[in-house]
Amino acid sequence: MADKADEARRGGGQGDRFTALFRMGTVATLLREGKLGLKKNDRKFILSKDEKELQWWSPVRPEMKGHTPLANILEVRLGFQTDFFNKLQNELDESVCISIIYGRPHQPDILSLLAFTSRQAEQFATGLRLLMDSSEAGVSKCEEMQDLWLKEMFEAADKNNGGTLSFDETLGLLNRINASLSSKQAKKLFQEADTNDGGEQGLDFEEFKMFYRKLSMRDELYCLLQSLSGGDGFLEAESLQKFLTNEQKMEVTEAECLDMIEEFELNATCKEKKILSYEGFERLLLSPKLAAFNYEHVSSVYQDMARPLSHYYIASSHNTYLTGDQLKSNSSVEAYIRPLKLGCRCVELDCWDGPDGNPIIYHGHTLTSKIRFADVIRAINIYGFQTSDYPVILSIENHCSLEQQATMATIMKDIFGDKLDVEDPDQEKTHLPSPEELKGKVLVKNKKLSEEAEGEGWVSDEDEGEEMSGTIRAKRRSSDTRKLSNVASTSRQTPSPEIGNDGAEDADTGFDPDSVDAWKSKTEKHKLKLAKELSRLVTYVQAVSFKGFEDSLQN
Repeated sequence: MADKADEARRGGGQGDRFTALFRMGTVATLLREGKLGLKKNDRKFILSKDEKELQWWSPVRPEMKGHTPLANILEVRLGFQTDFFNKLQNELDESVCISIIYGRPHQPDILSLLAFTSRQAEQFATGLRLLMDSSEAGVSKCEEMQDLWLKEMFEAADKNNGGTLSFDETLGLLNRINASLSSKQAKKLFQEADTNDGGEQGLDFEEFKMFYRKLSMRDELYCLLQSLSGGDGFLEAESLQKFLTNEQKMEVTEAECLDMIEEFELNATCKEKKILSYEGFERLLLSPKLAAFNYEHVSSVYQDMARPLSHYYIASSHNTYLTGDQLKSNSSVEAYIRPLKLGCRCVELDCWDGPDGNPIIYHGHTLTSKIRFADVIRAINIYGFQTSDYPVILSIENHCSLEQQATMATIMKDIFGDKLDVEDPDQEKTHLPSPEELKGKVLVKNKKLSEEAEGEGWVSDEDEGEEMSGTIRAKRRSSDTRKLSNVASTSRQTPSPEIGNDGAEDADTGFDPDSVDAWKSKTEKHKLKLAKELSRLVTYVQAVSFKGFEDSLQN
């Protein structure tokens, strides 16, 4: 993919053929859920003139349109890889399904599309991915996000869609972004940024960016630059080197400082003179090169990963499948993809019997929606190792029948293949393997049958959903106990002619004061049959009850 992206950036080769689809425009079918079923509408997708934005509209009704900056597109997927398409697996051809994921990473929007042929789907996805790669090549993410935000603000303030902002529109925008500036100061900055000598006054987008840069100039940086430059406001390489060496405690050469000026200075005249202006100085200070955080630690693992697995804190997710609360929110495959892409190494699968022999995942005993176990396993197989090669742990909360447990085992073996760790641990070793040794492996965390068990066997069922509802019931009963105790106390102080003052009223309440303990005892005794097929997949990570720190030390 990297080679194709390079071709696309150079504007030649096979990559140019794919990206040309979007320069000329290509049509696909947009799918949406309607009240009466699935809605299908054709949309034309085309690249904006500045090649920074993907736009789409209806060929029949041009007012039906949408757009998103290329920098806002998070991912392009082919096939059944979203909740929307997973529900339509029996109705659609997987080879023509396209999903564009865009917007906020934690709550993205999704365009679900159908290409007319599988070849068009491949070309559509490849071309869009190349354009995404190309858009990321030139600008830092920080600047990119700022430009996107400025573009949104500019378009929102441009009431007549004329492509320029009048002074009144600019004032309205300043109020929206809470910029504390007098009308006189705003007018001065507006006139400085407006380079149009004749005709009607107004700021186009580039002039608006200049206006914003002047508006957001930081006094402390300006004063620092004046001090470092001897008052002329421009830094030469020698002065920059002194600042970085003496103040920032960096080891840099004058040649490296010249490279920084070349990289961060925007003004062509300053770049030619090899000096750094205020804008270039600010860009340098905000760049990863001068960050307090070591950015090399983001893209590479610097810790010792050769110790036993039990020596590490593991980035884990609880109730991974939920997109909201634990009572009535949606379960989603997307809820697995996001944490895995963020580097999470342990995800939870709350498994229950589903229709037609297919296990499902949801928060039991609640109104949360259900997703298929197989769809989740497919997503984990695709995204589990994109961010990290270290092992992925599947923490399975198992409530399934023996038949569907066996189905779960088959699904994991078929989809994960060699990634699934199924080798019996070496009994002669006294410690667990290291994350380094388990790279690329999927580990199943679940209950495990004893070695003596020949077939299926009984294990404790740790049902979190039932435990939650049981805890609520126990609390209510405990509250009722306190209320009844108060009533009983009052009754003893004021004897009733009908009820003697001998405590017999406790028996008439119908409430068992030991109900909380009884419920706990019932929960502790709850057992579940475990299938040998699923038990065999548990190797190094086994689900056990926490009995105390001393027990953990001994075992």
